[in-house]
Amino acid sequence: MTKNLLFAVALLFALALGIYGAKWWYGSEEKRTEQEAQVLLEQVKTVTKLVTTEGYFSEVFTESDTKSYFGFPSTKKVLIKVKAKVSAGFNLSNMKIDADHATKTLRLSNIPPAEIISVEPEISYYDIANGVFNTFTNDDYTRLNKRAVDIVRDQATKSDFMRNVNEHGKRNFDALRILAQSMGWKFEIVGNSVLN
Repeated sequence: MTKNLLFAVALLFALALGIYGAKWWYGSEEKRTEQEAQVLLEQVKTVTKLVTTEGYFSEVFTESDTKSYFGFPSTKKVLIKVKAKVSAGFNLSNMKIDADHATKTLRLSNIPPAEIISVEPEISYYDIANGVFNTFTNDDYTRLNKRAVDIVRDQATKSDFMRNVNEHGKRNFDALRILAQSMGWKFEIVGNSVLN
């Protein structure tokens, strides 16, 4: 009977040791993740912008930087993929509207040329390779994000995208012209030859 009791205690000890070993081996530690967010409205601003076109652009570029420390080069490299939605149109905040009731003429003036209104990028970093003494910092990522937006903005400006913005803008202002004419008014755009 003492043998059976000793065997049972040894079996329980082995079982407890096995459970403890399994917990240690598989790392079943408790994890707690806490998140806190504060959203603050900083400013409300009235805008008068007419977005006539949205374009979707993608760009892939690389950056490498080599610095020498005591004659030993250290290079950091990264591959960056950018997908961006570009909205373009007209900022109408300075536009003037004159309605001449005597001649039934509606005049729009001070309409600026078409411009890119916003760039909304999705930036992904691939193949990040830090050098031994030369690593990417938060400032590097901030600079790369700005560069990615600048590249997309430049690509949009140089492509046919802005021509499409002007064409769609002209159609929108033509719709206003038709509406004014249907009510017996003349419609004029002063100072913006693209929209006439």
